[in-house]
Amino acid sequence: MWENLEGLPTVKQTSRGNAWFSKDMAESDEGEMKPTFGCKCGASDWRPAMSHPTINFRKEFLDVHPDFAGRVSKLQVNLVNDKTKKMQWDAKYDLQRFLKPGDTPSLTETNPAIPDSGTQ
Repeated sequence: MWENLEGLPTVKQTSRGNAWFSKDMAESDEGEMKPTFGCKCGASDWRPAMSHPTINFRKEFLDVHPDFAGRVSKLQVNLVNDKTKKMQWDAKYDLQRFLKPGDTPSLTETNPAIPDSGTQ
């Protein structure tokens, strides 16, 4: 499906989140990294991305916490490279801003980060 992937970084999920999952953030039993999130622009060029992986909350988690959708406001995301210890994604998102009544909170690919909320 994807071509010209040589030189792109790879991301592997090392542990399963109990409350959340992402189908496009990393290689895992739940999905695979979307190549458009990788960059061949060099190790020193880490500009903020125009889009980012999605994050959804597990049905089992929501069932145990039925008031979660009404209580959650923001989501802080930190993604660290285990090998280099470099922060690759650090941003905070307003999960209520674009939420329609009755929808489950999630981080969609194009939710904008709250300005000045992190380093990425």
